[in-house]
Amino acid sequence: MELGAEKDGSPARCREKARYLQALAAHSGFSGHVALPRGDGPAQTVLAKTTAARWRLSESTPEDLPGCLSLFKEAFAAEMSPELWQWKYGEGRGRAVVARRNGHIVAHYGATSRRIAINGRIVEGLQVCDVMVVPGERGLMTKKGVFFEVASAFLETHFGYYDEHELAFGFPNHRAMRVAERLGLYGEVGRISEVRWTPYPSFRVRYAATLSDVAELDDGLLARLWGQMAADLPDAVLVVRDPAYVRYRYQHHPVHRYEALVVRDRLTGRPHGVAILRCDNNECKLMDMLAPLNSIPLLVDAARTAAARRSLSVVTAWISSSYARCLVHGGGVATDTDIRIPTNVWTDGRSVERLQDRWWLMMGDTDFL
Repeated sequence: MELGAEKDGSPARCREKARYLQALAAHSGFSGHVALPRGDGPAQTVLAKTTAARWRLSESTPEDLPGCLSLFKEAFAAEMSPELWQWKYGEGRGRAVVARRNGHIVAHYGATSRRIAINGRIVEGLQVCDVMVVPGERGLMTKKGVFFEVASAFLETHFGYYDEHELAFGFPNHRAMRVAERLGLYGEVGRISEVRWTPYPSFRVRYAATLSDVAELDDGLLARLWGQMAADLPDAVLVVRDPAYVRYRYQHHPVHRYEALVVRDRLTGRPHGVAILRCDNNECKLMDMLAPLNSIPLLVDAARTAAARRSLSVVTAWISSSYARCLVHGGGVATDTDIRIPTNVWTDGRSVERLQDRWWLMMGDTDFL
C-alpha cells in the first residue's frame, strides 16, 4: 500500500502516517513494516494477516442505517428516527466506525462535522456522538474490548491517517469520561455547569424582546451578532455560529422546535442579541445566544420574561464552567453537572494544557437537546 502525501510528503510525515496505518491494520489482525521513500518515490507499507480479529471494523456507510438504528434502540432503550440520524450524519457531515460480529453491528463510534473558531482561525472539527455498544459486549471496558477498538480506530483514522480535522469535543458523563481516560483516549479540558433562574414577568422598559420562528431571522443580523460574539471571545474555542449553522441546528431540526428571541433597543431599533429557546415540560431552555458579552444579561432577562408569560417554572442553561460567570445574572445559580468536556489524546494534536478551560459550550452545542 502506498501512502499519499496530501499535506506534507516529508519522510517524517510519511512515517507518522504509516504508524497510524499500522495501528488501523492491527484492529483487523494485520501487522507489517514501512519502507520510507527514496527521492520522490512513495512510502510503502507491507501488511500481512497474522491473527484472527474478534470484530470486523469498518467505516460506516448509509447502508448501515438499519443496523445502527437497531443498535441505538438496544443500547439506549429508545428509538431514533431515520430523519434525526440523517440530520446528524447526512450530506457528508457524519464520520463513524462500526464493529460487526457475525455480520451484526455491535458497536458504533460516530461524530458529526463542526466548524470551530480557535486562535483567530476557523478549523474543521468533529463533535462525537452516538457512542454505543450492544449490552452483551460491554463487559470488557479494557484495551481488549470493542469500545476501545472502535474509539481508537476512529481517532487513528480521522485525527491520524486522515488528519482533515484538528480537534474534537463531546458531552460524556463522568463515568464514560473516566473509562476513556483510563484507556488513554481522552483528556479532560473542562466541565459543564447548569445555570437556573426563576422566571420574572417584567422586562426592561428601554428594550423590546420579540419571539419568532427561527426561520424569520435575518442572515445579516445573525452574521453581525456572530462577529461581535467571536470578537468578544478571542481566547475561547467555540462552534461557529454563523447563519448557515443556526439554520441547520435550529430551523431544520427534525424533532425539536426552537424559537428565536430578539432583543432590540426601543428607541434606535439596534439589535443587542438573539437567544434560542426550547420551551417544553414546564421549562424554558436557553439553548444558545448570539450577542456581544455585555448583552448577555439582556438576553437572560428576556428569556426569564418569556418564561413567565407562559407560566413556566424555570429557565435553565448549560455553559462551560470556565464561562459560567458570563451567565450568572439576575439571581442565576450555577451548579456542577455530571458532564465533562473531553479532548482526544490518543493521537497527536493539541495538548490538554492548550485547550484547558477554553471551550465555550452550551445546550445547543449538543446533538441531543
